[in-house]
Amino acid sequence: MPNLVVRQEQDNAYHIEAFYRYRLNDNISVTPGFWMILNPENDSRNDTQYVGVIRTTFDF
Repeated sequence: MPNLVVRQEQDNAYHIEAFYRYRLNDNISVTPGFWMILNPENDSRNDTQYVGVIRTTFDF
């Protein structure tokens, strides 16, 4: 029977996201977004990560 190693996580990672959809007309919308990851990899020693994005959607 193999030995099992159990990894204990001391911290919790949190993912916070915000976005808003702007409709430019009937066929085009732009959605800027932002998210932040606190304690990446469940480790509070890791720096917080920030990500920004802009998405354009075309509906036909």
